[in-house]
Amino acid sequence: MTHQGGNDRKVNAAIHEVRGEAVAQGAGGDLRTQTCACRSSGYDRADGLIRDDPTKKGGSKYKDKADGESGCITDNAPLRSGKGSLYEGGIRDPFIVRWPGVTRPGTTNGTPAIHVDVYPTFLEIAGAKAPANYPLDGESLVPLLRDPAASLKRAAIFEHFPGYLGSGAGLWRTTPVGTIQCGDWKLMEYFEDHHLELYNLHDDIGESKNLAKEMPEQAKKLHAQMLAWRQAIKAPMPTPNTGETKPSKGNKKQNKAGKQQENGE
Repeated sequence: MTHQGGNDRKVNAAIHEVRGEAVAQGAGGDLRTQTCACRSSGYDRADGLIRDDPTKKGGSKYKDKADGESGCITDNAPLRSGKGSLYEGGIRDPFIVRWPGVTRPGTTNGTPAIHVDVYPTFLEIAGAKAPANYPLDGESLVPLLRDPAASLKRAAIFEHFPGYLGSGAGLWRTTPVGTIQCGDWKLMEYFEDHHLELYNLHDDIGESKNLAKEMPEQAKKLHAQMLAWRQAIKAPMPTPNTGETKPSKGNKKQNKAGKQQENGE
């Protein structure tokens, strides 16, 4: 990611140029799309084109059936879906580190990491200890930073999202779901109907082919690991809305303050 500071003239010039191209190509009056496209392209051009045109992959722009009506204005091709989703388009980001004297410029490591790894990583870099009786969910990435050929101790990464994330009236970026990634394999369980989706990310980074029915034993194995992990951490699970549970009234002071604000008091 580039910083806009110091490149304002270049960025603004690129924004005007690309916005004009967007209008010429039929973007019309969709101001959000034009601005988003121009802003991202502006950053690229200010820094010497750091991103290829995603529409050139396969000759046409990537379209995701699961995201086709979500109101999404981003395109993470060839990854599926986008922000808020637990498909790769919503969770896969580059993690770039500069540590002079330790990391070697131009090296890469394909080991998956997750945000909870950052805290134990900083603890090890600083030579500090975690607070007493404070469990760490992540693992230090320092071995990977020192040696690109190194690996981590854990066997899998788990994600748990037992709620809904909207993107407009009646549209969802995701419904309740959990995932496990183990090596090249990724299993997703959607909690509404408990259907499973199995993908091999090495062969199918776009998650276009669900292998759960073709490879039931692999799906069963990963699902068992996911269930054991959920039980071990006592992960909360969503329950059906029967209409019997009333919404929480919340804090009385907050409710009173809210009503006063509505009344202009």
